[in-house]
Amino acid sequence: GDVMVTHTDKDGDVFSEWLLHSTAAQNYLSTNSSDYLGAARAAMQSFWRSQADLNDPHSRAITLSCSIHNEPASKLLLVRVSSLFYNTGDMDLQFFSTACADTAEIA
Repeated sequence: GDVMVTHTDKDGDVFSEWLLHSTAAQNYLSTNSSDYLGAARAAMQSFWRSQADLNDPHSRAITLSCSIHNEPASKLLLVRVSSLFYNTGDMDLQFFSTACADTAEIA
């Protein structure tokens, strides 16, 4: 699986990146094989530095989406956690998850 970080800025522009597929994560994994948590942290730090609007208190939303594959059970789990921010200062935290049977066959 992988984790996608999505940021919606105050103007409604959306920026997203799959963490483990990012250049920062791949560079980290080239010297720290199998340390996927460290790779995700390296990718998040890189994303944070490259998107100055992440620090903007007027951001509209930050979302984490991930997919998890359980091969023995032939299941795919999709999870999304969103923090929505409002001009009033209120925040709405939303959790979504769904599972489905993995019936794909790779030849």
